[in-house]
Amino acid sequence: MDMFVMSTIDAALAAQNAAIAAEALGLGVCYVGALRNHAEEVCRLLNLPALAWGVFGMAIGWPDTEDRRSGTRLKPRLPMREVLHLEHWSEEGQEDRVRAYDRALGRFYVEEGKAGRMGWGEFVASKAVPWEQDGRERISGVIERQGFKLK
Repeated sequence: MDMFVMSTIDAALAAQNAAIAAEALGLGVCYVGALRNHAEEVCRLLNLPALAWGVFGMAIGWPDTEDRRSGTRLKPRLPMREVLHLEHWSEEGQEDRVRAYDRALGRFYVEEGKAGRMGWGEFVASKAVPWEQDGRERISGVIERQGFKLK
């Protein structure tokens, strides 16, 4: 288990350093977690050896910030207060901030012509509950077949 955790941390640290370097050059970065939806196919496609798997993908390129409808647009993000906790974990005010974020994200989607998408809170909850998670429910089997002993 420790080797799995350490290799995952190493992959994330390497990617973060690549992202910082790319952004310093004016490039944009997008992590692609959906890569895990087809973990087995990714291992096969990339011909990954034992003890390797695709933790995430990473797209790097020149960002297109011009939107035909509204000019320069950035998708709203969850407030840092919900991602970064200093000294201790606190949920005080969390529900209000998540609701406000859902409203901001909903307005963004309407302005972008993508009305009808579910809010962030509903989306995250829908991924945590069902057995079917776009293929991610099979990741532990893929990881074990790649040689990691998780038990």
